[in-house]
Amino acid sequence: MKNFKLAAIVLLASVITILSSCSKSDPTPAVPPAATGSGTLTATIAGSAFTSIASNFSLQGNSATIQGADATGKSISIQITGLTTAPVAGTYKLYTNSSNFVGGATMVYGPNQTYSSIGCDANLPQTGFAPTGTITFTTLSTAKIEGTFQFNAASLQSCSDVKVVTSGIFSKTF
Repeated sequence: MKNFKLAAIVLLASVITILSSCSKSDPTPAVPPAATGSGTLTATIAGSAFTSIASNFSLQGNSATIQGADATGKSISIQITGLTTAPVAGTYKLYTNSSNFVGGATMVYGPNQTYSSIGCDANLPQTGFAPTGTITFTTLSTAKIEGTFQFNAASLQSCSDVKVVTSGIFSKTF
């Protein structure tokens, strides 16, 4: 239960940060005001099934966020940011050595076990970690968001500790 509370706090803090960082000075947003809400998020993490019991989806301006946490405190968060226009249906890469990098994924896999698709701590030798990952939006509108994802993620504490996330599926009707 403690892990679930921690994941819920991290999830809530992420949502608050995202929503509070939105600027109101953009006179013509590419997408109508934020579409947020819960939905479904499932995946396979290191060969084990992951099903969120709490999830959040946000589509605002030039960014999209997909987050989910399960009953054990494990969580997945994918953020697409820095686009010059609003995200559209299509595939986006989730790692920094990509020419069209626009976001990343983080995962909490247990107490003090945080993983990132971008790589481990910059102060550690990143030998052996080759980041890969994509998120595909099959539907992306203020009425519905759905798609698939997959990525590998290195522990922020040890670059050799890598988790592979496959068969990710998310969906939310607003």
